[in-house]
Amino acid sequence: MKHKYKSVLIVFTLALSAVLLFVNLTYFDTAFNIRLPSEKVETSDVEHFEPSATIIHSRSTENDAPDAMLYSDLNYVDDLGFEFLKEVISGIEFINYLVIGDETLRGLYLTNFYRLLTGDERLYVDEDNFHMILSVHGDVYLNELTCGDFVPSNYKYYFLDFNGDRTPELGIWIEDERLLLIIKFDPVEDRFILWYALSNTRTVFIGTRRLFEGAGISPMSYAYIELDEGGNVRFRIDTYVEFFPIEGDDEGSIFLLALPNDIEMPQNISNQVVRLPLRDINYFRVSEDQFEELTSDFRYARMTSSNVLDNPFSYEDMFDMMR
Repeated sequence: MKHKYKSVLIVFTLALSAVLLFVNLTYFDTAFNIRLPSEKVETSDVEHFEPSATIIHSRSTENDAPDAMLYSDLNYVDDLGFEFLKEVISGIEFINYLVIGDETLRGLYLTNFYRLLTGDERLYVDEDNFHMILSVHGDVYLNELTCGDFVPSNYKYYFLDFNGDRTPELGIWIEDERLLLIIKFDPVEDRFILWYALSNTRTVFIGTRRLFEGAGISPMSYAYIELDEGGNVRFRIDTYVEFFPIEGDDEGSIFLLALPNDIEMPQNISNQVVRLPLRDINYFRVSEDQFEELTSDFRYARMTSSNVLDNPFSYEDMFDMMR
């Protein structure tokens, strides 16, 4: 009799466990949206992830051809939104030139920069006072790049006011590493400071504290960047353009523009913001004509600044008066 009750108890326990397992799976599937392998997961092309933003789902693979359906539900900015974009853009000063600065300081600054390159002066590279001595340390590590032995005569130089303080900075162009170091001299503290290190080949200086960043054909993204006097990004305007086939030989397109992050927007403007996958940028979708109008000034600044850094000095020409 004891064995009979024991068998019944085992069967009951197994049945109860099966029921509990089914309930748990159902609960987790509902609460956490976990799908079993046999289920087909349906996703929409567009979903709202914030009250004021729309996100476009990424394609299944990085190499997939663009799909018109990817953008089918992405709305264009309305008339008020376009006027807001124009107002913000019109308040930006697009600069496409670099100047030497105060000519009377030329001798003083060249003398000190020569002292940095050939002597035992410290170059401070961050706010924590980390420093290096260029003429002593064989390897220069900046932005995770190793430039090898530091040989001043191997590089090209600029003597321009990169940061807009009316005094010249020294630009060192290390061509093999595609690295531009911009060094500021503080005569009061007798101190050399790495103001900016540019190691991105897609980014170029187009003017005083102004950079242009661009890449790709389709999709194509580029940005106009303004730095503050400390070499930090003050703001940037990002754009994104993509062309894609729709039916037959027809072609679709999408034009996006993003304002600086610190721009305050009313709710009826911010709720028109859209996002692309893998890009943490708040874009507005505009028509091609609107895009051309909004970006004309900084595209002109880029096109007319192509010779800003085309004529660097050799080491001999820059420091001939010092030797």
